[in-house]
Amino acid sequence: MKDITLSDEVFERKATAVTLNHSNLPKYAPKLVHLKLLINKQQAYRIYDDFDEASVKINEHGDFIIDVEFPESEWIYGFILSFGNDATVLSPEYVRTEIITRLQKNLNNYL
Repeated sequence: MKDITLSDEVFERKATAVTLNHSNLPKYAPKLVHLKLLINKQQAYRIYDDFDEASVKINEHGDFIIDVEFPESEWIYGFILSFGNDATVLSPEYVRTEIITRLQKNLNNYL
């Protein structure tokens, strides 16, 4: 962002029709996956844009531990991979394994 100026204008987030909690998910909604991610502090510029502040913790090295739930879909894998080598899936193990598989397939494109 460039040339930012402070104003007196206030933004209030409006409630959405559907929030992500188990009691009001539509029947067609995908299963939620609880992710725990370690993201390098070099990605700080993305953290608070991509994650709710309540899901973000900072470890003793200044890196981010993210504890979040997302609908399980193809999007999750692309999202995690968009952090490059600055993100590590800590759990669940099956998401970690899928990321490893996808990275190995990508590497095979260059061998």
